[in-house]
Amino acid sequence: MKFLVVGANLQNRGAEAMLLTTVRELQTRWPSARILAATYSRGDRDLLGNIKRAGPDGRYQEFELIPAMRGLRDVAFRLLALMGRRGQKYAADRCPHVAAMCDADAVLDISGFALSDRRPLWRSVVYALEAACCSRAKVPLVLLTQAFGPFKRFPVRVCARFALRRAALINARGELSAGYLTQLGLRREVDFHVADDMAWLFPAQGGSLQVSLPERPRLGVVPNTNLERAFQIENGRNQYVDAMASLCTFAIAVLGANVVLIGHEVLQNGNDDDTLCEAIRSAMSGVGNPAVVSGRHPASELKAAIGSCDFLVTSRFHALIAALSQGIPTLAIGWAHKYQESSLAGGAAPASVDFHEGVRVETLTEILALAWSERENVRDALVAQRERRTASASAPFDRLQGLIGGKAAHA
Repeated sequence: MKFLVVGANLQNRGAEAMLLTTVRELQTRWPSARILAATYSRGDRDLLGNIKRAGPDGRYQEFELIPAMRGLRDVAFRLLALMGRRGQKYAADRCPHVAAMCDADAVLDISGFALSDRRPLWRSVVYALEAACCSRAKVPLVLLTQAFGPFKRFPVRVCARFALRRAALINARGELSAGYLTQLGLRREVDFHVADDMAWLFPAQGGSLQVSLPERPRLGVVPNTNLERAFQIENGRNQYVDAMASLCTFAIAVLGANVVLIGHEVLQNGNDDDTLCEAIRSAMSGVGNPAVVSGRHPASELKAAIGSCDFLVTSRFHALIAALSQGIPTLAIGWAHKYQESSLAGGAAPASVDFHEGVRVETLTEILALAWSERENVRDALVAQRERRTASASAPFDRLQGLIGGKAAHA
């Protein structure tokens, strides 16, 4: 059996958790499968060795990275692959991505959140071309758990309808995403299901990462550079950085918590979550001294660090999943519906808040104070539903097995 995994990267720890979980689940069901992962990030090959050595399961070592297509070259080769057998062969001979797709028994998309107005249009175009190429090669395209929508922009809506109608199996992360698919008129046309994110299945492993702090409740904070870039204001200040610094200060001074800032994405240019964590700490004006955990640690170690917290404030989606899957109460400060549909409101406090220009720091601290006071009840609720949500996260792989389980590998 041969699988091509698309939409992967290793610089974001959430994407790493999705890829490694996918590999493990595939190898559990097809032990001799060959698994290729197409990645857009040029630095992923440098990170692969560390991830393989750090994987909590030896089976993580049995996959290969190939370069995904980029830019105009990306579009050109995909279009060639649609132009009959000659075009497909020409593209496959020159592009490992097309070759792997044509040779696969299934193409598995783990993009996470690509088909939406909230993403650049080119993401939807590439998604549609991938679906068309799979259809032309008669290879089933399976969309593993991801968020979809909204689809208000006409070109995004066209690309979404085109791509989703060509998918053999679709797994939406929550009821809000399923609602957006229904609004496209796809309920009767495609096979789609609602499931929890696959990273619920990803194991935590402490490794060498240890955070020593005084004996007080621990509050983790995972910021997001996407929000930082969206809220730059005058005089070099940043609305998002200021708000997160205020929350950290409030947690230390009022809630009596130890604060740990945790990076979750590492970029080659350095403008990543680690840099953002330091900016937040600097903006705290010397009130407290939160610890910082670098996003350069493997995803399994960062999940363990999150699991050592009593509460998590996060703007990274898969840090949210890392916390919830370990029974850690959370407050998601996000920018899209994917946070809301995966969070749990176990008390009076909302579990998810959209960050926007009009948001007041006072409102955020009030919500945090209430959520913090309810954390034990929420923890109990999370533990009670863990088995159900773990089974939900595993279901898409069971559906995949039902789809292609008896199919012979390509010659």
